[in-house]
Amino acid sequence: MNRLLNVAMGRFVLSYRTLVRSLTKANFRVDQMRPLSSISSLFHLESIGSELYRCVDYLGKINSSPSQPVDYRVRHLRDGKSFCTRIVDAEQNGKVVFTCQISFHKQEKSSIEHSIKMPDVPPPEDLITDLEAISSFAEEEIVAEKETSKMKLLRMIREVEKKGGETVFEMKPTDIDAYFALKPLVPQCFYFWFRCSSTLPDDPTLHRCIQTYITDSTLISVAYRLHVSRGFIPEMTSTLDHNVWIHDADFRADEWMLYEAFSPIAINGRAFATARFWTRDGRLVMTCTQESLVRSRNPPSKL
Repeated sequence: MNRLLNVAMGRFVLSYRTLVRSLTKANFRVDQMRPLSSISSLFHLESIGSELYRCVDYLGKINSSPSQPVDYRVRHLRDGKSFCTRIVDAEQNGKVVFTCQISFHKQEKSSIEHSIKMPDVPPPEDLITDLEAISSFAEEEIVAEKETSKMKLLRMIREVEKKGGETVFEMKPTDIDAYFALKPLVPQCFYFWFRCSSTLPDDPTLHRCIQTYITDSTLISVAYRLHVSRGFIPEMTSTLDHNVWIHDADFRADEWMLYEAFSPIAINGRAFATARFWTRDGRLVMTCTQESLVRSRNPPSKL
């Protein structure tokens, strides 16, 4: 499981890696009959330093890898008949850089059940991946007679690719131009189909860890994508706090899931975003929220 997580997380994503590492450490100390139910996490920026959170592109990658080891300390907060809770502190250079509270819940019979309906969007078979879209941008660049926004985007992506990094995820946005901020946007929901492109072992813990990673790898860009579409250039972005609730643990990260994301507000330097994860058969299995820090020395953007 650790090898797969290492490949999936690459070397750019310190915050995502810290979150998932904390989850795996806590999982080792919990009865497997109690699956993960929620995570509440907080990143301590003053301890880590802004240098580790320097934004290199508006797709949300972070230009840093930790130069010092990170120690994870797991505390037992509660062990009940149905629930157990762990607190994980990630420490670097003697300082706590990240804290999360993780809850596990023994599955039980529901007293009440209800759910909203899954959004009506095109199926993944009718869409192209973000990488296929980039290839089409490259073809347009060859025949274009003048500079286009897609050309600028293509150069930016190529610069990121030069720095290395791998991913094992496939992602298909329902609206390519909106995803790449190639048209003026207003506050709206964004929809993406996600899955791990490799077939994963039948390890439920692994699937939950990978899906949790996905929740933290995209929400910042959901928050400032609206403004990038109108010329804004973020210079620093970082996660402040991130929360995940797993409503139904019966899912696989290597099967297509719909990611529905929305940012209702950004103010006072902080952007708030929320997301839902749906299985192909219409089950709402995860919800997450995130507040992030977005800074820039460029003129502010207000919608």
